Amino acid sequence: MFRGRRQRGRGRRPRLERKYGFFGCSSCKGHWESAQVYCVEGTKKVYFKQECKRCNMACNPYRVEDIECPRCGLPVADCKENGGCYDEDDVDEEEEEEDDDDYDERHVDAKKPHRADLCLKCRSGWKCT
Repeated sequence: MFRGRRQRGRGRRPRLERKYGFFGCSSCKGHWESAQVYCVEGTKKVYFKQECKRCNMACNPYRVEDIECPRCGLPVADCKENGGCYDEDDVDEEEEEEDDDDYDERHVDAKKPHRADLCLKCRSGWKCT
Protein backbone atom coordinates (compact mmCIF):
# COMPACT_ATOMS: atom_id res chain seq x y z
CA MET A 1 0.00 0.00 0.00
CA PHE A 2 2.71 2.53 0.94
CA ARG A 3 5.51 1.23 -1.24
CA GLY A 4 8.81 3.01 -0.97
CA ARG A 5 8.00 4.45 2.44
CA ARG A 6 9.82 3.22 5.46
CA GLN A 7 7.73 2.27 8.45
CA ARG A 8 8.45 4.21 11.58
CA GLY A 9 10.66 2.49 14.11
CA ARG A 10 11.58 -0.44 11.91
CA GLY A 11 15.12 -1.06 10.77
CA ARG A 12 16.65 1.84 12.67
CA ARG A 13 18.26 1.97 16.06
CA PRO A 14 16.91 4.56 18.47
CA ARG A 15 19.09 7.46 19.51
CA LEU A 16 21.22 6.36 22.44
CA GLU A 17 22.87 8.21 25.29
CA ARG A 18 25.69 7.06 27.50
CA LYS A 19 24.99 6.41 31.18
CA TYR A 20 26.68 4.93 34.24
CA GLY A 21 25.44 1.53 35.39
CA PHE A 22 25.72 -0.75 38.41
CA PHE A 23 25.63 -4.45 37.50
CA GLY A 24 24.98 -7.62 39.46
CA CYS A 25 25.15 -11.08 37.88
CA SER A 26 22.29 -13.31 38.99
CA SER A 27 24.25 -16.42 38.02
CA CYS A 28 27.57 -16.01 39.88
CA LYS A 29 26.70 -13.00 42.10
CA GLY A 30 29.55 -10.89 40.63
CA HIS A 31 29.25 -7.08 40.70
CA TRP A 32 30.75 -4.38 38.50
CA GLU A 33 30.18 -0.84 37.33
CA SER A 34 30.51 0.72 33.91
CA ALA A 35 30.44 4.14 32.33
CA GLN A 36 29.70 2.46 28.99
CA VAL A 37 25.98 1.80 29.41
CA TYR A 38 23.86 2.88 26.45
CA CYS A 39 20.20 3.75 27.03
CA VAL A 40 17.45 4.92 24.69
CA GLU A 41 17.74 8.71 24.72
CA GLY A 42 15.65 10.37 27.42
CA THR A 43 15.05 7.08 29.28
CA LYS A 44 16.86 4.59 31.48
CA LYS A 45 15.97 1.71 29.15
CA VAL A 46 19.22 -0.17 28.48
CA TYR A 47 19.76 -1.03 24.81
CA PHE A 48 22.90 -3.22 25.08
CA LYS A 49 23.75 -5.66 27.87
CA GLN A 50 27.23 -6.47 29.20
CA GLU A 51 28.61 -9.92 29.92
CA CYS A 52 29.85 -10.99 33.32
CA LYS A 53 33.57 -11.69 33.08
CA ARG A 54 33.29 -14.68 35.45
CA CYS A 55 30.46 -16.66 33.87
CA ASN A 56 29.76 -14.86 30.55
CA MET A 57 26.09 -14.30 31.37
CA ALA A 58 24.59 -11.23 29.63
CA CYS A 59 23.37 -8.77 32.27
CA ASN A 60 21.43 -5.54 32.45
CA PRO A 61 22.42 -3.03 35.14
CA TYR A 62 20.21 -2.96 38.22
CA ARG A 63 20.67 0.81 38.43
CA VAL A 64 21.49 3.46 35.81
CA GLU A 65 22.54 7.07 36.45
CA ASP A 66 23.66 10.05 34.39
CA ILE A 67 27.40 10.30 33.93
CA GLU A 68 28.80 12.99 36.21
CA CYS A 69 31.62 15.37 35.48
CA PRO A 70 34.49 14.15 37.70
CA ARG A 71 35.63 17.73 38.27
CA CYS A 72 32.42 19.50 39.35
CA GLY A 73 30.04 16.59 40.06
CA LEU A 74 27.25 17.90 37.79
CA PRO A 75 25.63 15.65 35.19
CA VAL A 76 27.68 15.93 31.99
CA ALA A 77 24.85 17.57 30.02
CA ASP A 78 24.53 20.33 32.64
CA CYS A 79 28.29 20.83 32.85
CA LYS A 80 28.59 21.17 29.05
CA GLU A 81 25.59 23.56 28.85
CA ASN A 82 27.16 25.86 31.43
CA GLY A 83 30.47 25.96 29.55
CA GLY A 84 31.87 23.73 32.27
CA CYS A 85 34.92 21.67 32.80
CA TYR A 86 33.82 18.27 31.40
CA ASP A 87 36.36 16.41 29.25
CA GLU A 88 35.72 12.97 27.66
CA ASP A 89 39.17 11.81 28.82
CA ASP A 90 38.13 12.25 32.47
CA VAL A 91 35.31 9.68 32.34
CA ASP A 92 35.95 6.33 33.94
CA GLU A 93 35.54 3.08 32.08
CA GLU A 94 34.76 0.01 34.18
CA GLU A 95 35.71 -1.29 37.57
CA GLU A 96 35.17 -4.71 39.09
CA GLU A 97 34.18 -4.38 42.73
CA GLU A 98 34.08 -7.36 45.06
CA ASP A 99 33.14 -5.56 48.30
CA ASP A 100 29.37 -5.63 48.88
CA ASP A 101 29.37 -2.76 51.41
CA ASP A 102 29.06 0.34 49.20
CA TYR A 103 26.99 -0.19 46.07
CA ASP A 104 25.47 3.30 46.28
CA GLU A 105 28.80 4.98 45.59
CA ARG A 106 30.78 4.85 42.38
CA HIS A 107 34.03 2.90 42.37
CA VAL A 108 35.96 4.22 39.42
CA ASP A 109 39.35 3.83 37.80
CA ALA A 110 39.86 6.16 34.84
CA LYS A 111 42.94 4.21 33.70
CA LYS A 112 41.14 0.87 33.37
CA PRO A 113 40.50 0.00 29.69
CA HIS A 114 37.07 -0.72 28.25
CA ARG A 115 36.44 -4.49 27.94
CA ALA A 116 35.08 -4.68 24.38
CA ASP A 117 35.03 -8.49 24.63
CA LEU A 118 32.34 -8.25 27.34
CA CYS A 119 30.39 -5.38 25.77
CA LEU A 120 27.48 -6.45 23.57
CA LYS A 121 27.46 -3.02 21.91
CA CYS A 122 31.06 -3.43 20.77
CA ARG A 123 30.48 -7.04 19.76
CA SER A 124 27.51 -6.01 17.62
CA GLY A 125 29.92 -3.95 15.51
CA TRP A 126 28.91 -0.59 16.99
CA LYS A 127 32.07 0.27 18.97
CA CYS A 128 31.95 2.28 22.21
CA THR A 129 35.42 3.76 21.93
